[in-house]
Amino acid sequence: MHSKPVFSYYLSDLENPAGPLDPLWEMPLPMKRTEFTGSLEAGTKPAITYGDYFKEAADFLSNDNYAPLIQAVYLSRKNFIGRKNIKPQDIDHVWIFLVKHGQFYHPSKIELTCSNIKYRFVLNVAATKAGKALLNNEFFNLNKLSKEIPLDFLPRVFAGSQGIGASSCFLKMFIGEWLDDFHEFHFSRLRPDEKERIVLWNFEAENTVFSIEQTRAVFYHAAMILTTYYNPLSHEQIFPWHHAAGDFVVRLQNNQVKVKLITVRGYKALFHIQNSDEDQSTKELEILDGVLLFFLNLSIRMRFDRIDGVNDLIWVDQLSLDDVVPGFFAGLSLSCLAHRVDPELPSFFKEYYLSHSIAELEKLVDLIMEIYHPNAPELPLIRQNLEDHLTWLSKSIKAYKIKN
Repeated sequence: MHSKPVFSYYLSDLENPAGPLDPLWEMPLPMKRTEFTGSLEAGTKPAITYGDYFKEAADFLSNDNYAPLIQAVYLSRKNFIGRKNIKPQDIDHVWIFLVKHGQFYHPSKIELTCSNIKYRFVLNVAATKAGKALLNNEFFNLNKLSKEIPLDFLPRVFAGSQGIGASSCFLKMFIGEWLDDFHEFHFSRLRPDEKERIVLWNFEAENTVFSIEQTRAVFYHAAMILTTYYNPLSHEQIFPWHHAAGDFVVRLQNNQVKVKLITVRGYKALFHIQNSDEDQSTKELEILDGVLLFFLNLSIRMRFDRIDGVNDLIWVDQLSLDDVVPGFFAGLSLSCLAHRVDPELPSFFKEYYLSHSIAELEKLVDLIMEIYHPNAPELPLIRQNLEDHLTWLSKSIKAYKIKN
């Protein structure tokens, strides 16, 4: 009779093992990015401990005769010719590495050996009420968009459920694609007398400071990805997103950047745009109005990051964003193809945008700012820089040549 797979638990890497005999096992799981540094009173037990986390993760992965792992391995090999289902007895060892404590999730890297082949996956785990609700939406949205637009811009998801362990906290989680060599990036102030520069965080090697060309490429791809998933007919879009949250990640290979969006917390229309079933010209105008609002919001949010991801909110300089407009138009062409919209929409939109004065565009931005919290720190930066931003956008769109 084949023995069950061995589960091993770690914090971050193999140099930091964890287990029931470690004091950490009974310590509370941090509910934010900062680590727990306090101590517990004698006889007390936190609501969710590291031990609870690891036990429920193992219970989820081994549920229904290891169905989540088997499904993940099978789907991750979908491009292999002659793929076949694996069996529980093919799984030898499972390693769970708790790598991060985020605002909503506590992701782990899952490694397993199966018939002497090693696989890696991400296990996104939610512990709070808000995190659990978000995780359900995230799994649905990633699954939906990956099927509707099968491009390599989002991570694939393989299986999701609620933890079924013996403990009472019932974490929620899903297993998905692990993105090898993709890393978070943020603007940093490297020297007081220099502009902020993008730094690619790599905890396994040295961080990389991006050139201006690499920075522009990052924003090109980010704009393209978000616009590709914008639906011009329903006005549905990926939102919220924020560079400060690390929603985009980058892989640097041969000095070239590859960008992915790793989260889809929401996918819905942000603005109510009246639809008409009778007048074709009215429908076309509504499509253009929707794209205009989407683009203005996209261009403004591209301006925001926090220094090192957690410090001062900054308004990114326009030199870094020179390729946002080309990225938007590239994404709009892909969106037209995916949603069966007139491929001439990019040309129509360019003309429509340029028909608006700066004053008219400012009024539309007033509407966009209503989706922000009244005390959002972004609002003063928008108001302070809006006229220059819109002037730059108009010049960029006027100079852009639509590709046929």
